[in-house]
Amino acid sequence: MTPGMRLRRGGAAVLALFLSFPHPIAGRVFDAGWLLAWIAPGLFVYALRDLEPRRAALWGFLIHWAAYSAILHWIYVVTVTYGHAHPVVGVIAPIALASYIALFGGLFGASQAWLGACGLGSPWSAALAWAALDHARSFALSGFPWAELGYAQHANGVLRGLASFTAVYGLSFVSVLGSAALLDAVTALRARAQ
Repeated sequence: MTPGMRLRRGGAAVLALFLSFPHPIAGRVFDAGWLLAWIAPGLFVYALRDLEPRRAALWGFLIHWAAYSAILHWIYVVTVTYGHAHPVVGVIAPIALASYIALFGGLFGASQAWLGACGLGSPWSAALAWAALDHARSFALSGFPWAELGYAQHANGVLRGLASFTAVYGLSFVSVLGSAALLDAVTALRARAQ
């Protein structure tokens, strides 16, 4: 895969992950999580395909860092507008928190590359790794569970019922499982067509 192709795949993953959560746009709330939570993890896994674990960790970190730096944009408003902090603090705060979250994206990337190299990569292992890392993120280093993937399914009435048994991590698991399975199906169809 060429570097430009990997960059496009990574950019698509960043955009889909960012748009999986509600955002105010032009005076209205744009909320496509019901759809994009089923697509973003697959795009993320697709961007990491055929990388060795160290490079997959770097790409996983960068994709999550870019997406979560944008998702956490509201921290600038809170710290500068309402907290009267210096604008530099308003810029550093979301970037620092996004860096913390991106560590877990890097671990996910490394785990998927390692599992793939061992022949254990599957939608099930991707879903398990993502949900486990979402859970770890909620308490490691005092935790920051903001914008875990399962929260993007807040409007999905069927999956919300699952949350009473599995918490948000079950919703993350199901979202990644579906997305990775969809990626495998599309990949198989494309291979068959060639």
